[in-house]
Amino acid sequence: MSTLKLSAALLLLPIAAQAQDGNIPTLATNCVSCHSADGNPLVAGVPILSGQRAIYLEAALRSYRDGRRTGGPADVMSTYVKELTDEDIKEIAAWFAAN
Repeated sequence: MSTLKLSAALLLLPIAAQAQDGNIPTLATNCVSCHSADGNPLVAGVPILSGQRAIYLEAALRSYRDGRRTGGPADVMSTYVKELTDEDIKEIAAWFAAN
């Protein structure tokens, strides 16, 4: 695991735990580590998911999963989404699009 991935995972574990208390879909609990439970991240440079169109979020997640987006943050994202099905992606995208 790269230093960037390990650092992000260790620093953001408490945020992921907060998601367990809300009504966020189980599949999206990893997302809140960086993007926050409401899709409005507290860390500069992390993309805002709240209010994005579901179709855009679905396309982005599939691109990460399928390896069409690579390098930097995309490498971190691919780790989180590599096991997601298309239905999982639809659920996560719908959640953040509605917030």
